[in-house]
Amino acid sequence: MTARFAARPKTDHHAQDRPHAGVLSRAHLIPTNIAGARGSDSRRIGEIDVLRGLAIAGVVMRHVSWQLLTPANLAAPGGSAIAIACILSDVGVSLFVAVSAFGLAWRYAAPFSGVRAWLGFLASRASRLLPAYVLWSIVSLAARDRALLSSPSDVGGALLFGTADVQFYYVPMVFELYILWPLVRPLAAMRSARGVIVVLAAGAAVAELVWRAVIPSPWTPLLYLSPAVATGLVLPMLLGNPAPGSNPFGAGAARRRALVPILIAAAAAALFVCASRFFAFAPEATSRGALFLVTMMSAAPQALLNCSLIAALALLATPLARTRAGGWIAALGRMSYGVFLVHLLVASTVVYRLFAIDTAAPGGAAGTVLRMTGAWLAVLLVSYAGTLLLARIPNLAWTVGLERAPRPETVG
Repeated sequence: MTARFAARPKTDHHAQDRPHAGVLSRAHLIPTNIAGARGSDSRRIGEIDVLRGLAIAGVVMRHVSWQLLTPANLAAPGGSAIAIACILSDVGVSLFVAVSAFGLAWRYAAPFSGVRAWLGFLASRASRLLPAYVLWSIVSLAARDRALLSSPSDVGGALLFGTADVQFYYVPMVFELYILWPLVRPLAAMRSARGVIVVLAAGAAVAELVWRAVIPSPWTPLLYLSPAVATGLVLPMLLGNPAPGSNPFGAGAARRRALVPILIAAAAAALFVCASRFFAFAPEATSRGALFLVTMMSAAPQALLNCSLIAALALLATPLARTRAGGWIAALGRMSYGVFLVHLLVASTVVYRLFAIDTAAPGGAAGTVLRMTGAWLAVLLVSYAGTLLLARIPNLAWTVGLERAPRPETVG
């Protein structure tokens, strides 16, 4: 999805051929909560951190696999694995959106008391998300072409529309969701099975209309991701309609885990359709950008794939959080906003220089898979390490979307 929308801004006419381009030991740092948590006195929900960690891992794999998705690499042994990874990891950004929508549905189900309360809600989100977003947008523009910084209109447009690099569109998009929440909120109140079906079907239909250009910009990114928004809105129902104030991933979610095999089967069927359509049309694509657009052409099956995986991951979040691997994923999730902001800079300036990504990998199919996996892990680890370092430097936590809590003991 990212390439389709990032190719439009005038600050970058070559976006389609650029890459999408344990517990923190210091308890006084609280991650910026892009999912809609209330203030710094909110208790942490470990399952949300796990979901965020899985989401950022998917986003990084999406961008790495896109960078590797060239006609030459696709034709090489093991090239199909790159395409499958690109299609499957699309769930990453959808999971971020679903977590954001779920946070709103869970914590802001009641209407705002008035315009002032709504504006206060927006101001709290802006104060947490925007400083780091502005900083890394400017750094990304400078890394691409310093001349872009000489044009106030280019800089302003990049910040307003999220085009400093191809992942930044997400921040303005999630603010669109925040702004529209008073209008979207009634959908979250549909807690019956029929209501869930209506919300999900509407989300999938909107995504299909957007892909067919029936609905134009500037709302395209948010509307294309409407199935993810819809999934987040109905997650409370899927998790058993937990009582307000309780852990939403508690007993109700445990009773619904019998649905996981059905959700995985639906995701597998959708992946088969998406992959089949990709390999049917891929021979007509002659560039990385064209191949990436082919991965996006199956809007409805991709929506089914993403939404089924999101629902399954939400139901499995609690048992996963109790494992050692889950602890590592949650640690990544607590740094996910910073990793999201810096990972393409890390990829383009460090990791991609170490991997010959534009040519076929040595070692056949195994070499292709190992190179993709190695680049993915390298981007994740270096980005996480850089984010953690900045988080631990006094007065620099804000640069990676973290803030200091007034009372450390309130951190859950």
